[in-house]
Amino acid sequence: MSALRLTGAPTGPGAFSVPSRSAPGTVRAVVWGPPYAECDCPGWVYRKSCWHLGVVAAEVELEQIRKELACE
Repeated sequence: MSALRLTGAPTGPGAFSVPSRSAPGTVRAVVWGPPYAECDCPGWVYRKSCWHLGVVAAEVELEQIRKELACE
């Protein structure tokens, strides 16, 4: 699965959509801007921890790698 960036410049803060693993057809909204992050899924609401944030973190890391490779 991957995150789709909706707002913000690559490698920076922004809003993302991430498909839900447990509810097919559902897309979760994630706001990313470390140290701040938030998701609209039940896991985040109740535990302040969720899989979707990890997907966004990985996508932002990939954006950074792509940026660095493009500069070589």
